[in-house]
Amino acid sequence: DALLGAPEEAALLAPLNAARAAAGAAPVRFAPIDAGSLPAGFRPRPPPPSLPAPSCIWDEDEDFQADMVADWQSMQQHYSRELLKWEAKWGMTRREWEEEEAAAAAAAAPTLELSPSVVVGGTFDRLHVGHKLLLSAAALVASERVTVGVAGEQLLLNKGAGVLIQPVELRSASVELFLQSVKPGLAVDVRTIYDGVGHAGTEPGIDAIVVSEESAEGGYICNRVRSKNGLAPMQVQ
Repeated sequence: DALLGAPEEAALLAPLNAARAAAGAAPVRFAPIDAGSLPAGFRPRPPPPSLPAPSCIWDEDEDFQADMVADWQSMQQHYSRELLKWEAKWGMTRREWEEEEAAAAAAAAPTLELSPSVVVGGTFDRLHVGHKLLLSAAALVASERVTVGVAGEQLLLNKGAGVLIQPVELRSASVELFLQSVKPGLAVDVRTIYDGVGHAGTEPGIDAIVVSEESAEGGYICNRVRSKNGLAPMQVQ
């Protein structure tokens, strides 16, 4: 409905609405921001350095194509002028602004607590997005080693359509290849497990277990088994 910006950015409205009209979209209005209400150190986003050529430029109708090319070139020139004005006003280049924004975002991001040895488990049949997110999280928090427990056939006897699940050797190889692609140099140890706890409950030296929201309780079950075996608990992440 509106283009929000500093008063001097009102000039951006005309080319924006021209582009929207060409695309068959309704025009928008300009809503100025009161500079006095902006936080200290705030800088508005600079105009883009260039505009990608819209796919509709390349059309069999030569007149239409020529008009679109002319409009696109006009907008390119406009944004180039506006970018120069922005850089002069704020005393920095767009690239410097991007680097500053990236540094601020990195500083605000939560820091992950790394663990030398991490364990994760699952069936990992035909790796899908959920599997890859779980494995990536394990690789991200592991500083030295990830041990993966892949469910053996015995664990899948009561699982629906268990006969369609890939052989454990193939699933294990897929897991290992994926983890190596995510974090080269990370030690990866893939093992077949034959119960719901596996080596997470019996092996010393494991610092953390990475779980999904659905399997979070499993991490605490593994820690209860570790406690019975006289082992230090793992951090559940």
